[in-house]
Amino acid sequence: MLVGEGGAGRHSLTKLATFIAKYNLCQVTISKGFKLKEFREKIKEWSQEIAFKDNSSAVFMFSDNQISEESFVEDINTILTIG
Repeated sequence: MLVGEGGAGRHSLTKLATFIAKYNLCQVTISKGFKLKEFREKIKEWSQEIAFKDNSSAVFMFSDNQISEESFVEDINTILTIG
């Protein structure tokens, strides 16, 4: 979790660190009709992608301005809590 002011370069540094570490980057693109079902499908695709690759590590980047429903945060919290 990265916390800071807008324009501080958190996204850029995260992308750079992901590239240097040779991790896969998954970033959610929110559109107008993006609801909980689509969000969960994106999480499912991301987790299956990293689960079935040998020695695969990944970064899931999700910004506060991408929260269109509170349940998105609840799902992320569950993932972080349970693992």
